[in-house]
Amino acid sequence: MAGIGAGLLGRNYTTAAVQRGELVELLPGWCAEPLKTYALMPNRTLLPTKTRLLLQGLEQKLQEQGERSGMSAA
Repeated sequence: MAGIGAGLLGRNYTTAAVQRGELVELLPGWCAEPLKTYALMPNRTLLPTKTRLLLQGLEQKLQEQGERSGMSAA
């Protein structure tokens, strides 16, 4: 990865690479503002089961990640 440049990546994607010395943290202690996530659909009536389950799973995963990082879900 040397020489590729700088990027804004989540810690869950970079921790192992930083520990192995493959990535270098450029701004220690700095943290980007959390991003909001939205799911857009025409309406919520007659929502297919697989779509509802996907949204529930995403919501749960995002809440877990927020709890690990010390952020709260809005």
